Amino acid sequence: MAMHRFFITPHEIKGDRVTIAGGDFHHITRVLRLGPGDKIVAILPQEKEFTVEIVLVGPDRLVGRILGQARPLAEPPVEVTLAQALVKGDKFDYIIQKATELGVGQFIPFQAEHSVVRLDEEKAEERRLRWQKIAREAAEQSGRLSLPLVREVTTLPEIFEAAGSYDLGLFLWEKEEEQGLKRVLQSARGARRLLLVVGPEGGFSRSEAALAREKGLKPVSLGPRILRTETAGPVAVALVLYELGDLGGARGSD
Repeated sequence: MAMHRFFITPHEIKGDRVTIAGGDFHHITRVLRLGPGDKIVAILPQEKEFTVEIVLVGPDRLVGRILGQARPLAEPPVEVTLAQALVKGDKFDYIIQKATELGVGQFIPFQAEHSVVRLDEEKAEERRLRWQKIAREAAEQSGRLSLPLVREVTTLPEIFEAAGSYDLGLFLWEKEEEQGLKRVLQSARGARRLLLVVGPEGGFSRSEAALAREKGLKPVSLGPRILRTETAGPVAVALVLYELGDLGGARGSD
């Protein structure tokens, strides 16, 4: 049975001891009902992961002893940022969860012209914290060595202004009839930082699509069928990481 995995920070390690408090402490001791003698995996993001044996459980924290360094699973060789328009209900939760499992490195939620959801500043921050928690749990469950970052809710023009810092910027455009995602990716083998922009339920407006082109992003189609936005994002991520990353490779391969 695989050991449960939890992200930690450098200040939680002292010598061969790891101290865990807060929500993870509650989950380990109250939900999973683990105690002294049980083992977990503690992940230091972007660095390494440790096999840890729980040695002491207190009222609000536990202490574990590092037994050794676990074999880390590699992160994708291409860093994918998924800029996703706000969508209704719990669809965004699903997108965060599944795209994290696939290997997305960063999420940028944004308000589009056709977005039905409208969030004020306070509500947007509440949602962001919720999405960050979902990303953390999905990263722990799926064996990630890094914790994806969910950025503040922003606007599409602001995303387009930053697109120049990526090797490749793509936006899914259901009206695109010439460029398919597959063909674009086949000509982008050297890309190591990729921005993928996905619109809301109603798609992008023509003015948004024109601005994307003006800022150097490539419009791409996923094929002949129209996918829901909560499907399109994870599907596009999977295709990108299959073509440019490690998705589809053997588990544990370099």
